[in-house]
Amino acid sequence: MNALNQQEARASNAVVEGIICIMGHTTRVLFDPGATHSFVSATFASKLEKESAPMKFQFIISTPLGTKLIASRCFNNVKS
Repeated sequence: MNALNQQEARASNAVVEGIICIMGHTTRVLFDPGATHSFVSATFASKLEKESAPMKFQFIISTPLGTKLIASRCFNNVKS
């Protein structure tokens, strides 16, 4: 997994920043071909009319600001 802030993403020639529509909701995204997983914010997840499923394990993600986030649920078969 990779964690980037907005300035690092803009400076990288491997990461693409943009705005796309996911399940009828417009959102800002970072496409990073070096990342192994994709994540959505809790705010964005709450807008989806789709039930999340519990994972068998948790991801603990360290952010560029030094905080840790826990991902324990996932969305399957999400279409843009």
